[in-house]
Amino acid sequence: YTYEWKQTSSSSSVFVDLDSHWSKEYVEGLYSRGIVNGKQRPDGSFIFDPSGKITRQEFAKLIVESEGLEPRLTSDINDFTDANSIDAWAKPYVATAYRAGLIAGSSDSYGNLRFNPKASINRAEIATIIGRTLGQQVSGSTSFVDDSGIPSWAKGYVKLCADRGIITGDQNNRFNATNSASRAESATMIY
Repeated sequence: YTYEWKQTSSSSSVFVDLDSHWSKEYVEGLYSRGIVNGKQRPDGSFIFDPSGKITRQEFAKLIVESEGLEPRLTSDINDFTDANSIDAWAKPYVATAYRAGLIAGSSDSYGNLRFNPKASINRAEIATIIGRTLGQQVSGSTSFVDDSGIPSWAKGYVKLCADRGIITGDQNNRFNATNSASRAESATMIY
């Protein structure tokens, strides 16, 4: 998202759809640091769309920005066989996150490395990426009631992020590893 912000209402929030949303503090904190932007509506106001899903390429931008990395488009993006599906604005962020070891992509049934840029990112993937920024991984089980549903490749990162208070479960203490993350959840985890 690359929109210029200009406040056009007396709303107490930068984004008109966040006035009473639980993620307001986190989203606006990231906005003030230049990490997230909203979407401009025809009336000139801005929304964040907190319940909307976030794609893998959008999250790559968030993580690169939040880590203070300089986005650069390099040829290693071509390691992904679906590199042509990555939007032009996102390619420098995806390349930078990949080069930094924050994202890895996944192999398709033919063994080709894919990024799936427009797919929604799930909670296990986000915890893994955030865990990689912390430079460590822990082992063991989490305290989530659905611990057995957390993929083995993500479990150590989920535990690390939960132990540090970066992620939490829902009201039933479920992590919901394969659920697509909302824009509000993503912003909160990055904050």
